[in-house]
Amino acid sequence: MSLTKRINTDLNLIISDLQQTQDFTAALSAIKKTILFGNPAPRTQSTRFSLVKRKFKTITDNKNFIDAIKPDNNLTQGLIKKNLEIRDNKTVLGITRDKIELLRDFQRSKDPHEIAMYLLFVSGRRTSELLNGVFSLSSKKGFIDLDGFTKTREHSDIGDFKTISTPKKFLRLLTKFRKMNVNKGTFVTIMNRRIKKLLGSEYTAHSLRSAYAAYRYKFDNPEKKIINKFIMEALNHRSIDSSIAYLGHGIVFEEKIKGI
Repeated sequence: MSLTKRINTDLNLIISDLQQTQDFTAALSAIKKTILFGNPAPRTQSTRFSLVKRKFKTITDNKNFIDAIKPDNNLTQGLIKKNLEIRDNKTVLGITRDKIELLRDFQRSKDPHEIAMYLLFVSGRRTSELLNGVFSLSSKKGFIDLDGFTKTREHSDIGDFKTISTPKKFLRLLTKFRKMNVNKGTFVTIMNRRIKKLLGSEYTAHSLRSAYAAYRYKFDNPEKKIINKFIMEALNHRSIDSSIAYLGHGIVFEEKIKGI
């Protein structure tokens, strides 16, 4: 979802006024009026607030103002409750230890599709990002910088993400993978066939992104965040609503796997 032309026009006027007056209270009131115009559905409101917040982060570093660009707490809690109901009613695909161990072992493969499966699992990236993005070591411990996030619409395609493997291992294997000069036009189709053959018919390349989120939620969530919020941050989503599609996978073993 992206902001409508009318909303963007109104926001540009608010930005212009804010830059001239520095009246953050008036700007916040105008923002909420713009977002709530037409009485949009709760999920639409939530997404609009998220998109608008991102827009204003590029305009000002006033933290109190930015933090105040959010929907009513009752609306947010209602959406979280609905998301959890959706999750509870979905059939969760249990990811077993042997499947993660198989993905781990693909780091030693000479097959580009198997190496890609490993890279997708340890990074949570989309296949298009793996094929085309510019990756580099981040100054943040355990993170990779990426210039080339996809599905960002009008937002920046530059950001970072945490890896399950060490960042240096990820970058080394990414270099090895890219030297294999795969056919980008047929790569995803062929890899999905391999994934279904090796992991099961219910798996696709996108499932590896879910597996990444599920594994990190199970073993790398020291703050004990709720699953929707954790997935949103881990997968670089713009809003908590985007996380629903990733609730269908769960880790069904209790100990971390060594050597990933």
